[in-house]
Amino acid sequence: MKRTLDLGCGSNKRAGTIGADITQGSAADVIVNLEQFFYPFKDNAFDHIVFSHVIEHLTDIPRVMEEIWRISSPNACLGGATPHFSSSGSYSDPTHRHHLSCRTFDYLSEPFPDPPGKLRRFLNIFYNPGILEHRPKVAEKFQKIEVRLTFNHVFRRLGIEWLANIYPELYESFFAFIIPARDIVFRLKVIK
Repeated sequence: MKRTLDLGCGSNKRAGTIGADITQGSAADVIVNLEQFFYPFKDNAFDHIVFSHVIEHLTDIPRVMEEIWRISSPNACLGGATPHFSSSGSYSDPTHRHHLSCRTFDYLSEPFPDPPGKLRRFLNIFYNPGILEHRPKVAEKFQKIEVRLTFNHVFRRLGIEWLANIYPELYESFFAFIIPARDIVFRLKVIK
């Protein structure tokens, strides 16, 4: 039987999940301060972890990822969303400690398992942000499955969401504050 943890569920716990949140009176089944380690769950306890609009609130993201890795079963999926740094939603909430980019997930996970498409390889000729150095050790414990940008419906209909997701690093470097994204949606696989 697959077990799903909705980490930081607030009052919107997903059906069929175990909810965990710091807020008393939320929909949480378990009250947990995600800034205090260790979480009250056994090793390898969950096959899927929902982590939506939580990561930006936490102080030590690599340490939280280590703890998520501990409570996840082999090949578990960690999925969620966070405001993109260009979104007004990223800055409007004073409890946000971090303003994240797609590249943030390059520091927290291994690269995509498949080689990039032809258009991306072509664009690499003109713009390549370089190799990441000093990644935390936790990056070796997660495999990037999906990291994509979302936009409001107008930009989506104009095809900007599609274009930005071909080469997010290029979009973030040159166009993010001209045409702001809304969220980053991510899915990572646990490597054990």
